[in-house]
Amino acid sequence: MTAPDEEAFVSGPDFEALRSDVETATRLPEFDRVTRLARRVRRRDLRRKLVISIAAIVTLLPAGVAGWHAAPGGPSVQTDQQVGPDRPDLAPSPSPSTAPVATIRAIAGTRVGALYAAVDVCRPAERVSTCSLQVVPLAATAQDQRAPIAVGELRNDPTDPLDEVTLQAVTPQSLLLSGIRRDGERKYRRIDLRGGGLDIAPEPNDHSVPTAGDQAVQLTRYGEISFVRQSDARALRVPIQPNLRDLVLVTSVAPKDGWWVTGTDPTTGEVSVAVSHDLGTNWTVVSLGLRPGMSDPILTTGDGDTAYLFLRTSTGIQQRLTTDGGLSWRPLQTDMPWPAFASGGDVVERRLGAVVRRDGSLLVWVEEGPGAVFLESSDLGASYRPANGPSGPIVVVPDGFAALGDPPLFSTDGRSWSSLPRPAVVPPT
Repeated sequence: MTAPDEEAFVSGPDFEALRSDVETATRLPEFDRVTRLARRVRRRDLRRKLVISIAAIVTLLPAGVAGWHAAPGGPSVQTDQQVGPDRPDLAPSPSPSTAPVATIRAIAGTRVGALYAAVDVCRPAERVSTCSLQVVPLAATAQDQRAPIAVGELRNDPTDPLDEVTLQAVTPQSLLLSGIRRDGERKYRRIDLRGGGLDIAPEPNDHSVPTAGDQAVQLTRYGEISFVRQSDARALRVPIQPNLRDLVLVTSVAPKDGWWVTGTDPTTGEVSVAVSHDLGTNWTVVSLGLRPGMSDPILTTGDGDTAYLFLRTSTGIQQRLTTDGGLSWRPLQTDMPWPAFASGGDVVERRLGAVVRRDGSLLVWVEEGPGAVFLESSDLGASYRPANGPSGPIVVVPDGFAALGDPPLFSTDGRSWSSLPRPAVVPPT
């Protein structure tokens, strides 16, 4: 055996190298290190994407804002609201331009504590508004408010105009609502206080005569006088009519103070007044020596004996006074500092009104801008002085007065006024 062979035999195999190779081949991966490395990679990628997104937003935002302002209606945004008893329905909140506007057009009642309002609820629009005329109880407190008893009255179409709305208490359980529609005709509806409106017209085959307490009504513009029977709220024609044309029933007078009607003499065409103190059995007709004015005459009385008539003309207001229940009338030449009713030859529409207070003094008003100008007289119209009044026209109820406005007002003496809650209405459909 040679020397090299002996050396190889003596040293033997290289076990250390063999052990290293075996450990390398069988070593498990370092999972913690791999996990940490993967997290660093993901964070780096996320930062890269975030930087790219911010750069894109900064680049595109000006163009997007410009496009939003240029669009007619702006973007539509939906919220993730829930619907249910504890959440509002998913209905868009009305913007200020489309929120309904409620305007009291008339008030009536059997007493101060039982008042009802005809409220026009309109939703403004760019071209034409949609409106709903509603009859609503006026409550003394917000907690006592009730829903409308009639909705969508008088109009054929919710976009139709409606002028000169009136409301009259005709029985303890019913009202008479009327208004002039687009065609110029006055529409009448009987409103049952227990709910709902009904068309009303005189019964053609019932020729009964009125009895104490029956309320005079007019169911045709400038037409005949009828009455509402208290026992069943039916309308009947008054058998004997005043000999006048263009009749206008004065509805603000209590039945105990007589039935008062203005009109024109069929022969002379002059403004005249007819009065009946026996439920239409007899009529006293007196001509006032005036030509018809710019609107129907205004007549008011507090006791059925002393009454005042005002006629609006282009040069001012003509006045007449009776102190004997309408048997005779005399002119009043009192200067009344009113706003002009004509300007440059054009008629200025201003509503005129008058009431007799509980103390016998006279309160007269005319519309001026959003409010009214008030004058009062304590000497039967011989002189007038400026007076304080509510923000809107006044109507008479059996035991006091009510004023149209926002909010509505009431008074028992016509001097001091208290506000009522705004009526509870429903939006027009």
